[in-house]
Amino acid sequence: MNKNIEVTIGDHKMSVETYARWLCLIEALDIVTKTAEEHNIDLNKRTDWIKPLDFQKYIVERAPAMIHDVKVEEFIYDLEILKEEDFRSNENCAPSI
Repeated sequence: MNKNIEVTIGDHKMSVETYARWLCLIEALDIVTKTAEEHNIDLNKRTDWIKPLDFQKYIVERAPAMIHDVKVEEFIYDLEILKEEDFRSNENCAPSI
């Protein structure tokens, strides 16, 4: 199934690919932050940790897996919604004896 997934956050709409790339950037920044904390580095005082090409490389390498993860999560969410709707429609049915 080739479904175009569009993600809406507030007033912004973006493709799943764009959304996944943003998630990769956030993930990369989280990794940098955790590593800095482990080594007692204050990221507010130093800027030599900012490596745009390293962030780009991480995003390029991680994006395909992140796109897959987003699509799987969307599929699971759709299944949960369908199960809820099915449960609600069957909720009022009394079992026949």
